[in-house]
Amino acid sequence: ENMSQAPYMLRHARRNGYHYGHGMLEDSALQDGLWDVHAGCHLGACVERTAYEMGISREEQDKYAVTSYRRAADAWQRGAMDTEVAPVRVKQSEASRDMMDKRTTVVSVDEEYSRLRLETVASLPPVFQEGGTVTAA
Repeated sequence: ENMSQAPYMLRHARRNGYHYGHGMLEDSALQDGLWDVHAGCHLGACVERTAYEMGISREEQDKYAVTSYRRAADAWQRGAMDTEVAPVRVKQSEASRDMMDKRTTVVSVDEEYSRLRLETVASLPPVFQEGGTVTAA
């Protein structure tokens, strides 16, 4: 995941900034990764529409999410993912170093599957539209 590192853009700025008029910051993660250019809408809206048209209920989505997280946990525990992930060295900032003064951390496991509390899935709010069915799970 690197969407959190995606920059904001000033689309029509010149090298020395805007000369006349207002400029607007645009989120490149949204514009380049989460926008359906064919339908002209956010991919979240496409997911909500698809779930509605296909009759996929919130409960079915929640059940699928829980099953998916459980499968990921099982795969990691069995070692099935060991050859699928390349370890990455991450430099630590001064503020985050501990007493042992570690300068880098090696990340070799996807920790996301272990962060979800499965009992909370049914209570998660919809993320794309009010009254929608798609959640962060």
